[in-house]
Amino acid sequence: LGIPVYSMHTNLDIADDGLNDHLAKKLELKDVEKLDQDKFEDPFMRVGFLNEEMSLKDFTGYVKDKLKLENVILVSNDDNKKVQKVALCSGAGKSFMKDALKVKADCFVTGDMNYHGALDALDEGINIIDAGHYGTERIVTSLLYEFLSQIEEVEVVESQTMINPLKIY
Repeated sequence: LGIPVYSMHTNLDIADDGLNDHLAKKLELKDVEKLDQDKFEDPFMRVGFLNEEMSLKDFTGYVKDKLKLENVILVSNDDNKKVQKVALCSGAGKSFMKDALKVKADCFVTGDMNYHGALDALDEGINIIDAGHYGTERIVTSLLYEFLSQIEEVEVVESQTMINPLKIY
């Protein structure tokens, strides 16, 4: 068929202007920073600020809206806690919760949180929004579309067929 295929995953997550930066843009964070690889375990994570402080409950709805998701999982001791500083890591970032604590994020947005990780988060006092692996990475198509559309000689079609293999009933 003459269709070239370029496969990438982790390298796009960590890249400048890659998936985690795109996720930060989708959430409209400002003053976004990439963590220093020498001081933190997670070179993928980004940290930024909301334009306006909001309650964790409102921020949860905001994340659902910005990422066009029906459901997210909230891990928190206090849904009314104020959120301004946000750490994020697309995909399966739950193992980097300690880095979110180090930067004193009000909330950590990631995917693939599990029961024991959620208990640890409650013990540590960090709020987590698990927007799902799919929910935090499905935006890759718009990222690649925006980038590749800048090449005049190439016709680019954004895929509309991504599916979440996990069903919530």
